[in-house]
Amino acid sequence: MERKEFSKATAPVEEPKKPHFTLNHWTVGIALIGLLMSCSPSLTFFGIGVISLGVGLFVVTMTRKLWLGIPFFFIFLAAAFYWHTHNPSMGMYQKKAYGAAANADAKNAYIAAQAYFIDYPTGTISLSKLTSYGFVQSSNVTLTVILGKKSDLQITSSHSSGTETYTINSSGEISF
Repeated sequence: MERKEFSKATAPVEEPKKPHFTLNHWTVGIALIGLLMSCSPSLTFFGIGVISLGVGLFVVTMTRKLWLGIPFFFIFLAAAFYWHTHNPSMGMYQKKAYGAAANADAKNAYIAAQAYFIDYPTGTISLSKLTSYGFVQSSNVTLTVILGKKSDLQITSSHSSGTETYTINSSGEISF
C-alpha cells in the first residue's frame, strides 16, 4: 500500500465556517425595526433613534472602522429628527379638513339664507328653511341658527371631530 504525502502547495485548505447571522444582518434588522417603530405616532422619535443606531452599526461593520460609524450615527439621527419635526403629521391635515367642512357649511348656509331673504325680507330663517333653499348639510357638521333675522343673522357651524367653531354674521363675515 502506497502512502501519499501532500506538499503544502497541494494540501486541501479548509475554509473557516461563517456564522449564520453576521453583524450586518443584525444591523439591517435593527434599522428595519426602527423604521417600523417610527411609523407609530407614539414611538416615532424612539424609532428614529433605533434606525440611526442601525445605520451607525452597519457603517462600522462594513468599513471595520469605528470612527467612521459614529458620525454616520449622529448625522442620520439629526436628519431624521429634522424630518420628524418639520413634516406635519396626518392628524394636522385631518383637522384642517374638518375645519374646512365646517367653514364651507357656514358659507353655504349664508348663501341659502340670502336666497330666502330675497323672497321673505322680514322672515326669520331656520335650518329647515335653509334646507328648502338648497343648503345641504355635510356629515358630522353641526349647524345652528342663533339669530335668524336678515339684519342680525348669526349662524354657527362646527365639525364633531374638529376643534374650530365658525360663526357667520349678516354681512357674510366668518369668525372662528
